[in-house]
Amino acid sequence: MRVRLIGGMLLLLCCGAGLLGACGEDEISGSAPAATAATGSSGSSELDGSWVLTAEGFDAPLTKGTTPTLDVAGSAWSGFGGCNRYTTTATINGDDVAISPVAATMMACADAAMAVEDLYVQRLNEVKAFSLDGSTLELKDGSGKVVLTYEKA
Repeated sequence: MRVRLIGGMLLLLCCGAGLLGACGEDEISGSAPAATAATGSSGSSELDGSWVLTAEGFDAPLTKGTTPTLDVAGSAWSGFGGCNRYTTTATINGDDVAISPVAATMMACADAAMAVEDLYVQRLNEVKAFSLDGSTLELKDGSGKVVLTYEKA
């Protein structure tokens, strides 16, 4: 009985180690998947840092406590949407941006905050390109129209 118990535990440990060893690896190359971001000479993304949405071109009124933010750390983009925290990943190639679907917490907020967040997430999902001019970041849709404008925080 004792031998069976020890043998079973060893089998479980070996299987668990094999499964953990496969986590995070690319099936084809065997290496961790690469994240792509526009990089400056220091190796960090030129967009890295915290950004605050401006009212320019945004159709919902921004108030203290409902102003969306964007925090960029390489390909990881996250922030505050006006009511909830959100996260996504972005792949940048030159001035082009491919954003994965946005995931967010699901707290209920006042109607005004929800209106800001709904519009913000809709616009964030439309982003296909960006331009950076000093401390101003513009995110653009597929036609080149600016849909979100930020200032460096």
